[in-house]
Amino acid sequence: MHQIRAISLYSYLDVARFLGIDGLQLLTRVGIAPEQLNDPDARLPAEPVVRLLEESARESRCDSFGIRMAQCRTFSSLGPISLLLERVANIGEALQALQNNARALSDLFHITVSVTSRTVSAAFEVVPPFNREQASALTVGLGCVALSGASGGRWHPQSVHFTQRPPKDRRSYETFFRAPLVFDSNFNGFSFHESDLGIALPLADAAMAQNAAKLLSGIDLPALLGSVADHARHSIALLLPEGRASVKNVADNLDLGPRALQRRLKSEGHSFEALLNDYRRSLVQRLLRTPQERLADTALAIGYSDQTAFTRWFRTEFRMSPTAWQKAERAPSQIPPPVWKVGIDRQRSGER
Repeated sequence: MHQIRAISLYSYLDVARFLGIDGLQLLTRVGIAPEQLNDPDARLPAEPVVRLLEESARESRCDSFGIRMAQCRTFSSLGPISLLLERVANIGEALQALQNNARALSDLFHITVSVTSRTVSAAFEVVPPFNREQASALTVGLGCVALSGASGGRWHPQSVHFTQRPPKDRRSYETFFRAPLVFDSNFNGFSFHESDLGIALPLADAAMAQNAAKLLSGIDLPALLGSVADHARHSIALLLPEGRASVKNVADNLDLGPRALQRRLKSEGHSFEALLNDYRRSLVQRLLRTPQERLADTALAIGYSDQTAFTRWFRTEFRMSPTAWQKAERAPSQIPPPVWKVGIDRQRSGER
């Protein structure tokens, strides 16, 4: 029987609540005990997990349910594999690490990388018969979180591919990926220029990468689930693109009062303002590294309708204007050539 770790449903209840459906009832309906989600390493039968995502999308009338779940994930929430991904040398090696350790993210998918006419196609495919739309979309979303996070936002897809038909809620896909979308494609995953395989990772360290690989092969570290701060972060990620990430709206989404939310966050050593600001900082850096991203769109994405207020906030946080920050990030640098490894299939026409 195919199984999957409970960590795959990280943020499920928060997304279900946000979309107005009873996640606990749906879990019970498909045969998953809600308390199983408290142990990220609990093994769940794959079939009810995939059915849960499809039924949740149908009941909420949100065909971007899987992408909404990916939207709540951060690089660190991927667990032990994040320790390895951020320490390898470049994007090519990060892809190889993902290929070799795919089960650290999910038991049900595999990665195939090929190169044709200097364009890399990285397919993140869920194995049949579990390759339903929501599970496939969530898998591609997690792949984007992994590669973008490992590179500190320096990698981005040239285009994102899905075998499914275009969803009704296309905006959620566009907001999350910030790249051209190709539906009715022949694979699920990303395409990007071959030279991007050589993008150097900012925290690369060969010795640390070796240690992380040994750790990953030996044990599974538990992820942190269930804290109020985690749920608040998920709500912020869901509400911010709509310009509604206030303490009241986040508290409402968690079925708490604003004061109760603040008290519980304080007991965990957090504040709402700090959580919101931290998320804005990480998101704005990823967006400003995205080619052709307009400053006005970036301001709206992190909750500022007034660009002057956005610039003032940015200067406070980064000690420079957004434009100056972009110029500094995009300055020419010496990027090492791609490192080719086993698992990347060269398919260039005419290549010997």
